[in-house]
Amino acid sequence: MEIKSQTQAGEKLYPREKRRYQSTQLMNLLMRPIIAPLIKVLSAIGLSGDMASLLGLFGYGVGAYFFVQGDQSSVVTGLSIFMTGAFFELIDGGLARLRGPSAIGHYFAKFLESVYIVLLAPCLSIGILADGGDEVAIVVLGVLGALSHIQFRGAVEHITTNHSSEDLAAMIDRGASGIKRLVIAQFLPDHPTFRLRDRLGRILRENLMESSGIQPIILVAAILSGHSEYFVMYYGVLHICAWLGFVALKLLLLKRGGGGGIII
Repeated sequence: MEIKSQTQAGEKLYPREKRRYQSTQLMNLLMRPIIAPLIKVLSAIGLSGDMASLLGLFGYGVGAYFFVQGDQSSVVTGLSIFMTGAFFELIDGGLARLRGPSAIGHYFAKFLESVYIVLLAPCLSIGILADGGDEVAIVVLGVLGALSHIQFRGAVEHITTNHSSEDLAAMIDRGASGIKRLVIAQFLPDHPTFRLRDRLGRILRENLMESSGIQPIILVAAILSGHSEYFVMYYGVLHICAWLGFVALKLLLLKRGGGGGIII
């Protein structure tokens, strides 16, 4: 009975579908064995998903304040606080699954993701100027990178809102190939006909672009080495390219599909 109850608790905390989805994201994969028991303890003492999201929001705001100061000591302090906020964002979903979701929990979590995007690279780049740097291009890159990420997420949201998993699977079953197949794999990772090459684009994108991938490692390495501008450049170039890539895919899909394919 004890083994069964532990299995059920683990399935509630990390459902099979979510485990499959997260297994390719480096930080999720590395942190899951550590975070799972912490979530259970925090849930037992009364922390809810919404409270975790609120703590995450506080961490992002205070961390960003230290980022804009610009000096290395402040930026390192900001990093520790900002990453604490990221930790609470990482556990809010697990807490909600254990304790039950609230009416605003999903929207609060989405808002928190947006706060992460809006504050991280722009505030780091502003801090570079505040510390006596003259790299205006870095600030522009940080701001454009954040805006591009928001646009990219909007495109993703549009796809998942207007096309169900069944719709996407039907497109694959009808013989979608080439670029169209790779794009569908970004939103439907578990179709039985997909091979690693079909999933590879999604795996790379999530690990490079998201806080659940390798992005936190790059952030920590850049700041601790005293070169936060490296992260801003990485973030800005990557997200701008990803956004422009989706625009190109949209045009290609419309041209090849005659307007009947996926509309981004």
